[in-house]
Amino acid sequence: MSMKRDAGVQNNLTSTWADMPLSSDHAFYDRLNKLLSDANFDTFVEAAC
Repeated sequence: MSMKRDAGVQNNLTSTWADMPLSSDHAFYDRLNKLLSDANFDTFVEAAC
């Protein structure tokens, strides 16, 4: 059996980062960021440094 060559043009096989689907945020990190923000953790760390 031989391979047949189609006369059609092959589609573009490359994709860019913008074409990739986005994942949803992670609930744990959303909650952690809210807790740290509510506690002014960034201000505390900046003052400590």
